[in-house]
Amino acid sequence: MNEHNLYSEFIFDLIPSALFCVDANKNITKWNKKAAQITGYSQEEVLGKPCHIFTENPCKEKCDLYDNSIPKPIIAKECAIKIKGGSLRYIVKNAELLRDENGKIVGGIEIFEDITERKQTENKIRQLAEDWENTFNTLNDLISIQDTDNNLIRVNKAFAEASNVEIDKVSGKKCYDIV
Repeated sequence: MNEHNLYSEFIFDLIPSALFCVDANKNITKWNKKAAQITGYSQEEVLGKPCHIFTENPCKEKCDLYDNSIPKPIIAKECAIKIKGGSLRYIVKNAELLRDENGKIVGGIEIFEDITERKQTENKIRQLAEDWENTFNTLNDLISIQDTDNNLIRVNKAFAEASNVEIDKVSGKKCYDIV
């Protein structure tokens, strides 16, 4: 192995993101340590195998990398993958086609990060916001949220009905003008 290839291999495994390459037939030709860590698949288990072993829909049905209608490079695309054992992980990926010196497509490269925890946190925040919104609007007590200058920020449904105002038209009005 020449010095250039040796450095390339070190860089490939030191990159803190999952990184893999495929050939023109979508078979995995390179697989770094971070890809193994995130997916649970070792290099030995994936090399030479089609990349759809860990992809999920829609990527399993239609590969973005080889879809001519999708501009390249692909940047920050979120999707799901199936890790060893069958559970899903959410990733954000960048991908690009690899071409030879004549411009012929010879494969592709993809780099991805696991964003499963972020997606789970976003879902929890969304659910908490929905729960808060439902509670806020179903309480029979008159509730208003105001800033330090007595400008209304929000009111609940009971407040709006009792004050004969539309909920979405109170923001910025003085509370004492409405009450």
